[in-house]
Amino acid sequence: MAMVKDLVSKYRRLLDIKVVPEIVVKDNLNSKWLGQLQWFPNNPANGYTMMLQRRVLADVNTLERIVAHEMAHLVVAVETHAKNAEFIAKGIRVVYDKSQAHGDRWQEVARQINSLVGKANFVTVTSDSDYVLDSETKPYFLLIVYMPNGKFGCMNGVRLTPRMRTVINIMGAHKEYRGRVATITDPRWVATAKIASGSISVPQEAADQLKLEILYDQAG
Repeated sequence: MAMVKDLVSKYRRLLDIKVVPEIVVKDNLNSKWLGQLQWFPNNPANGYTMMLQRRVLADVNTLERIVAHEMAHLVVAVETHAKNAEFIAKGIRVVYDKSQAHGDRWQEVARQINSLVGKANFVTVTSDSDYVLDSETKPYFLLIVYMPNGKFGCMNGVRLTPRMRTVINIMGAHKEYRGRVATITDPRWVATAKIASGSISVPQEAADQLKLEILYDQAG
């Protein structure tokens, strides 16, 4: 967290940003985003929150590029609030087009950052292929069941809700499904169906079926 705060301070100085965003590190399983800036066009008092996925902390260059990306969003957010201050004060709703999140002003700030750091593609609109991410996945639960076709099926969950626990108990007591729960960190199963979603993922590859069989036996 200290490294993130140092980077935020660096780009506040470079971009002359007065506000200080709150920093929140998330650890969402199978998340499609690496960084986000949360702000409210009609309520500056709610502040600005920079959210980062924990796996971007694995590489300093990756972390800095994502922080810089979000700081460009912060510039746009602060300027939007300033531009609409009179309307906000009068309670007139401001409509912000999220499709323009990477619009002309954001790209202008991104180019400014790239010029300051001396790297043309340091800040880009989308995540670059050369980002380095932590390959470790936080522990999660995998419910493994026998399927009528003789294969293994599975479902995953991070935090077991009462409904999920009910499904696990039902599957575990079922004479055909004979469900068992394994606690794992292997990222290969994070995209499978969620426990209690009403679906069961059934991998077709022989290697995946063998891995599920091994996990099933270990969970017994």
